[in-house]
Amino acid sequence: MNKNLPKPLALILYNPAINIPPKGKIKDDYFRDYFKDPAKGSLINFPPCIIMHGTNDKVVPFSWISNFVDKLNIKSLDCVFEVYHNKDHGFYNKNISNEDYLETNKQIELFLNNRGI
Repeated sequence: MNKNLPKPLALILYNPAINIPPKGKIKDDYFRDYFKDPAKGSLINFPPCIIMHGTNDKVVPFSWISNFVDKLNIKSLDCVFEVYHNKDHGFYNKNISNEDYLETNKQIELFLNNRGI
């Protein structure tokens, strides 16, 4: 890791590709081939984050995210996990659901305000 890069104050994560299983566990290697998975690191300096994820996400399975949140919680890291039941990947887009768009933005504002950001 480049020590000269600034550390973000917080992360806002919408159904993120995190906690990707080892090769051979899923057919599609897209995430594994193109992204660096932060869940595979030490997480010591992982910034405060809010993760918003739908339980019906077929692109990034809900279990990947809930297991990652468990890792953060075990390390007592600051993570707000907003679970959206019966929602698919991209549920928060305004053109898909204005209600979910407004709700996720409300949760982001609350998260940032509670941390003085």
